[in-house]
Amino acid sequence: MWFAGNAEALALASSRRPHGCVAAFPELEAGSGAMSQAAVLSRALPLAASRRVHVAGILLWALIAIGPLAALSATAFASMADVLEMAAYLIGRRWLGLLAKSIVLAGAVSTLAVALAVALVRWTRSAPGRVPKRLVYLPLLLLLVPPYLHATAWISAGVTVQNGLVQIGLQLPSVPGMIGVVWMQLVAVFPVALGFTLVGFRMTDPALTEAGRVFASDLVVFRKIEWPQMRATVLIGWVLACLLSLADFSVPSLMQVEVFALEAFVEYSIAADEVAALIVAFPHLLIGLALMVSIAAPVRTLAIMPARPSGAGQAIGAATSWSLRVPGQIAFGFALLQVAVPVIALGVAALPLGNLASSIAENGREIVNSLITAGFSGALSVVFALVALPMLTTVPRLAVVMIPLAVPAALVGIGAIGLWTLPGLELLYNTAAMPVLVAVAQFSPVAILALFVQAHRCDRTLIEAAQVYRGDGLATWRTIYLPLWAPGLWAGFFAVFGLTLTELTATLLVSPPGRQTLTVKIYSLLHYGASDRVAALCLMVLLGSVAASAVVFAAMAGGQRDGRRGSE
Repeated sequence: MWFAGNAEALALASSRRPHGCVAAFPELEAGSGAMSQAAVLSRALPLAASRRVHVAGILLWALIAIGPLAALSATAFASMADVLEMAAYLIGRRWLGLLAKSIVLAGAVSTLAVALAVALVRWTRSAPGRVPKRLVYLPLLLLLVPPYLHATAWISAGVTVQNGLVQIGLQLPSVPGMIGVVWMQLVAVFPVALGFTLVGFRMTDPALTEAGRVFASDLVVFRKIEWPQMRATVLIGWVLACLLSLADFSVPSLMQVEVFALEAFVEYSIAADEVAALIVAFPHLLIGLALMVSIAAPVRTLAIMPARPSGAGQAIGAATSWSLRVPGQIAFGFALLQVAVPVIALGVAALPLGNLASSIAENGREIVNSLITAGFSGALSVVFALVALPMLTTVPRLAVVMIPLAVPAALVGIGAIGLWTLPGLELLYNTAAMPVLVAVAQFSPVAILALFVQAHRCDRTLIEAAQVYRGDGLATWRTIYLPLWAPGLWAGFFAVFGLTLTELTATLLVSPPGRQTLTVKIYSLLHYGASDRVAALCLMVLLGSVAASAVVFAAMAGGQRDGRRGSE
């Protein structure tokens, strides 16, 4: 029960700034005596002696990453009268209803994912024993696993269970398509929400939490103290999960549910009309851009936060409120299912093939194509991250870099076709470079953000000393910058590698003959119903995605430890 004095004490505790807040560290703010982090980064270019090379690198990245959308927009503006007439025709069609349905679906999936992630992390933080605290990180290994792979695994598991029940005279009830879509998209985006929720809880101060628990219930303490400290970080996870759900049409198509994300792809397939595809996808694009711009400032704030204070995010006393304990236990069971079903279902379904050796031999060319495409995409993205890093000194610039993450994959592929068939650029069209270019266009911001976060974790005094005593030459970059930034570079490379390995929509549009990737092969087999071969190929993609995710988190964890040591 609340008393006036207790409420006042709790309000005072919750109004304190989190220890990780930038405002609590005046040396990070403009006007401080020390060189700002932005100033340090602006001088940390390995090719600083040649500003023209830097500008050329930025322009090349803009051509690859923003060029497809710009090419589509230019084509639309060139025929504005036709665009208005076509828009009036399309607005009268059914896609407005599909857009509303897709928005509701994405909002529901992302909200459920965040709710489960918050319940899980809050419960494991106070749960006795080390096992729950360690298992909470397990779903993060599936961060780069695509939604269609989750759907394939759950469908395979459902078929296996159904066959077993038939043997004893029972039968599973049929699942409505929309419920199946919500569930499969939920398990696909859950690692994204969980990752940012974990980061958010690591920014909370357990001392404030324990002080509040003296006067109030666990639920009130969470709402008044913990949630305000982690809200901005959790919002980032919600936005990204929402965008992933909104952009996915692979799961709805498998469940025979119509969604808006497929409309641009279908519109382009009918008559190769890129303007019609842009018009249809324009609301999706606007929503994505608005959401991405809304989290640019929180992303930058999260990146420039110093290492978390001592004790932040540590375990607290066991939760006594059932309103936190029961949802946490439900979320824990969901997380275990989310990890176990893809591994077990795909493994069991692939067993009739004997082992993966036959599948590897049969699909060797597609595997090699996928690895080469993913490798070159990761390497180019890391190079662009190094080039773009010095310019990320303001929120608007960071928002510009994040724009490609908001563009639907179908528009990236369609725009890339229009861009790379222009005079002077057509040499790359219909070559093995096209899948690499569309992957860099979509995922290079991930590598840029990974390096951006790592660069702000580094001890600034080391970089300042190197710049004072050794200058900004290549030797300084090789011996100082590269070792300090290596965790971010590795994380960015393998994140782009894993995302490219599982990308389908844009790759399907631009892949030249004879350069089919593994995901395109899986898509073709799913279309023709070759379930046993699909399971083996999906298991390969799953293992590759899990390995890439493991390297990403190992690299970022190592960088965080280095950042904490540097700040001590």
